[in-house]
Amino acid sequence: LPDTLAFSEIEQLIAAIDLSKPVGGRNKAILETMYSCGLRVSEVVNLKISCLFLDVGFIRVTGKGDKERLVPIGESAIKYIRIYQKDIRVHVPVVKGNEDILFLNRRGRRLSRVMIFLIIKDLVKKAGIEKNIFPHTESSRPLVSSRALT
Repeated sequence: LPDTLAFSEIEQLIAAIDLSKPVGGRNKAILETMYSCGLRVSEVVNLKISCLFLDVGFIRVTGKGDKERLVPIGESAIKYIRIYQKDIRVHVPVVKGNEDILFLNRRGRRLSRVMIFLIIKDLVKKAGIEKNIFPHTESSRPLVSSRALT
C-alpha cells in the first residue's frame, strides 16, 4: 500500500496555498474539502452545488458505480467553500452545462483530475515536501499518497 502524508505534511501543503490570488482561494476550498471529507479526486471535481448541505454539515457525494452517500464536512472546509462561492466563483463566467459544478477552472468549466494532480504537485514543491506524491483517484481515500515512482 502507498504511504499517505502525515497530518503535519498535509498542513504544510494547505499552508503553501497562495491566498492572494483567486485560484488560491479555490484550491484551498478544494484541499480542505478533500481532506475533511476523504473524497477521491473524481468525487471532488464532480461535486455539485445542489449536493451541498453546509448548514447541517453534510455533502452528498456520487462515488464509484454512481453510488451516493452523505458525508460529514468539517468547519474549515465549509468556511472555505463559502468564501470560494461568495468571493471567487461569482466572478467566473460559467460555461453552459457547468452551472451546478462547484469547482471551476478560470474558463468556467469543471476541473479535470489532471488539474487537481498538478495543483497538489505544485503545492508539494512549494511546501518543501520531499516525497513523490499523487492524489488517489480510485480505490482508497487519502488526500494524497506518496509512492516511489519506478
